[in-house]
Amino acid sequence: MIQNKKATSYTLVALSFLTLASSAVSPVLASVGEAYPDIPSTMISLLTTIPSLLAIPMTLFCGQIAGKKVSYRVLTVCGLTCNLISGVAPFFTHNFYLLLLWRALFGCGTGILTPLIMPVMMSVFRGAEVHQQASLNAVFTNIGAVMFQMMGGVACARWGWQATFLIYVVVFPALLIVIRFMPEPPALTDEEKIKKFRFPCFALY
Repeated sequence: MIQNKKATSYTLVALSFLTLASSAVSPVLASVGEAYPDIPSTMISLLTTIPSLLAIPMTLFCGQIAGKKVSYRVLTVCGLTCNLISGVAPFFTHNFYLLLLWRALFGCGTGILTPLIMPVMMSVFRGAEVHQQASLNAVFTNIGAVMFQMMGGVACARWGWQATFLIYVVVFPALLIVIRFMPEPPALTDEEKIKKFRFPCFALY
């Protein structure tokens, strides 16, 4: 049981670390603008905003079907796979509008993952352990946000703005962790469903 909790904790930490991975693009917007001088700055800024816009409806949708029509494990693998492909693909993309499409798909992947963390946590941990794990998740969410922005800026400065998207290969180890360790949560009670709903909405901010 203890080993199962540790494995689940690693899974949740990995997913939390990736929650704000879209922020990696924020430091490179100026460089992208220079690469596409004919594209308005408002369109350039969509590279950071469109993932969040797409994540919201996907979060609501996946929150309704998770554990009912599609298992949590399958959704998590789909979300991470979507993030891995759409995260790295812009490195090979030269068309700006195709770049926007990949960023939109990245937002969809993030939206798939967002409502899945709480049910998995509540299926394994009890009492004070839930609060401890939630705190750990929050810490790694913030660490991830800082690390992705920092790595994005460093990659842009050294190898160019497109190299920034290569940092999304870090999604692959998280995918392996999920496939190996993530448990499938049982059906939630009404009270747990309320908590599950609150968590994704909070996480989006």
